[in-house]
Amino acid sequence: MDNMCTDELDAESAQQLDLAERELKAALIFAKFSSTSYSAGNLQRATDARSKAKAVCASAERRLAVRGADHVRPHSVKLIWKEVQSALEDLPALRFGSRVNRAGS
Repeated sequence: MDNMCTDELDAESAQQLDLAERELKAALIFAKFSSTSYSAGNLQRATDARSKAKAVCASAERRLAVRGADHVRPHSVKLIWKEVQSALEDLPALRFGSRVNRAGS
């Protein structure tokens, strides 16, 4: 019975790891879309995509934290994680100031 519980935990860990890896890939897509949108001048889409990238990345981080220590993560997950973090850091700062329309200006 103890061996069966261990197998179930391993299967659950593998599933969580797979989901985290998929989330990181999605986060990378959102980060790249944000950069492309910013370059095209579409600040709203850039902001939305950045927000989604960060949310999906946070979800993946929670899954990986539940799974255990950093040293048990496969190399592929570590590479995707670094790529996502780099892509998010490379995004330009998007600041929206209040726009004031002045009559006669």
